[in-house]
Amino acid sequence: MHLVTRTHRLLLPAVALLAAASPGALAATLPTGFVETAITGLSNPTSMAIVPGKGNRIFVCEQGGTLRVIKLKNNHLLPTPFVSLSVDSSGERGLLGVAFDPAFNTNHFVYVYYTVPGVSSHNRISRFTANGNVAVQGSELILLDLDNLSTATNHNGGALHFGADGKLYATAGDNANGNNAQTTTNLLGKILRINSDGTIPQDNPFVAIGKNKAIWAIGLRNPFTFEFQPGTGRLFINDVGEITYEEINDGIAGSNYGWPTAEGPNPPGIPNFRYPLFFYQHVNGQCAITGGTFYNPLQPQFPPDYVGKYLFSDLCAGWIHRFDPAAAPGTAPANFATGISAPVDLDVAKDGSLYYLSGAGAGAGGGRVVHVQYPNRDTIGTYRPSTNTFLLRNTNTTGTPDVSAAFGVAGDIPVVGDWNGDGVDTIGVYRPSTNAFLLRNSNTAGPSDFPLIQFGQAGDIPLAGDWDGDGVDTIGVYRLSEATFYLRNSNSSGPADLTIHYGASSWIPIVGDWDGNGTDTVGVYDPVANTFYLRNSNSPGAPDIPVFVYGIPGDIPLAGDWNGDGVATIGVYRPSAGQFYLRNSNTAGANDMAPIIFGAASDRPIAGNWDGN
Repeated sequence: MHLVTRTHRLLLPAVALLAAASPGALAATLPTGFVETAITGLSNPTSMAIVPGKGNRIFVCEQGGTLRVIKLKNNHLLPTPFVSLSVDSSGERGLLGVAFDPAFNTNHFVYVYYTVPGVSSHNRISRFTANGNVAVQGSELILLDLDNLSTATNHNGGALHFGADGKLYATAGDNANGNNAQTTTNLLGKILRINSDGTIPQDNPFVAIGKNKAIWAIGLRNPFTFEFQPGTGRLFINDVGEITYEEINDGIAGSNYGWPTAEGPNPPGIPNFRYPLFFYQHVNGQCAITGGTFYNPLQPQFPPDYVGKYLFSDLCAGWIHRFDPAAAPGTAPANFATGISAPVDLDVAKDGSLYYLSGAGAGAGGGRVVHVQYPNRDTIGTYRPSTNTFLLRNTNTTGTPDVSAAFGVAGDIPVVGDWNGDGVDTIGVYRPSTNAFLLRNSNTAGPSDFPLIQFGQAGDIPLAGDWDGDGVDTIGVYRLSEATFYLRNSNSSGPADLTIHYGASSWIPIVGDWDGNGTDTVGVYDPVANTFYLRNSNSPGAPDIPVFVYGIPGDIPLAGDWNGDGVATIGVYRPSAGQFYLRNSNTAGANDMAPIIFGAASDRPIAGNWDGN
């Protein structure tokens, strides 16, 4: 922490300065493969929280006192607030924080942090009881009233989170008076910890000092946001600095973080302060650390190198960076997103997607909740019979293989699927000489990971899909002589679990999840008329999707989820040009992506989710 002079220049983290922040772009610049969707219509948003359990709603605090509800199924901002509070919203005051009880699904408790108006204006933590999307009238229970505020309207803190210990933690700014942070005679400039009913935990580090027993840590300027790491319970505190540095602090009970004596790097000769894990300077438009969240969801959606990292944002610079808690001191965070208008909060959903809250201070309708996803996409590949090699791309773009793996022998036919249900498609071959499937659980050379699987007969075309919706792909064959699919629900030898007559003896089989219900179903491609016939169930019958034409004579059909929306759509490989042409809907029309040059005329096209993303 850097020694600072006692100036009166104030760095406002959330509201007063926000109106002066650059409006930025309407859409962030994200890494390749990430996409975002915005939910608009919020006024001066300050913080948000995802409802626990199904995670199908987000509650958003608006500075003026309304707690709004967004239904995520259709990204709908409900017109009726959960609650509308009378608040003092001058400067950085107002409705500043929201949290849900760990037992919310049974007790329906919602906690808020807001500024009470009046002559003795002060910040308050209250609890409400939810009845669906609105608060039960008269259910407010005041848990903690903080100290009366001075005429300064900045540095209020306001974040709320429950720790793994079941206690409610809250941040309180120093009310623009650094001396508040170094005394236990008030609750300002602190991290606070209380029970869910407002009583004081008896293991709080300052429990013996008298009336301010809620204090858990001191020496903070304006800890606008903080976050607990799922699984470990580790706490990171984002403390907004004054004129030089922003900090990420390791939250440890009883700590003194040094404000107003020090800020930023550890100066020599000053003991007893806990110095930040990471700090950055006010350069390149950076001014205030705001949202922060750990990427440790139950179901990671982002690439593996995001897991365990801490994502945090800067209000004025409009970026989100990625910090590795395990990295050596001084390691610079990686950039994640830029071009965001005044980001103030971040949260990771149960499904591994990210939400950020932006546009604070933008006025009526200017705030947004933005949903960032890394869709589970299928990408192209080929199998080269001349070398028995799989050549795989991790993006649907022209380029060299991202993965190369030799597997099989001359005469083998490629087949790919998620054989173990881990979300990654891996390679396999069908050996016509023995009617045997040999399957790998990784996209590497090596022996088959499964005991010998014999299925089918001479002349069969191998295929794979999740026929029963259990998340595991299993084998099948299409018997041209009978125009019949024979499908197994396990990757083992045995009779067919499903037998489906569909198509004609000169047609090519194709399978995919055409309706997005989690089950792969059959289809066929007429190479003479370049026509697709697709079924939404594994049964005989007429096509469920209107018959459509795509491709030209000589094309080889394939299917995949090219845009990550959960629905498999068609494509063709044109051997004469070594090009893939892909559609994002199961209809006739032009390719939705530029033609992708990959492979050679003798290659066999394949598709799958090779990297699990």
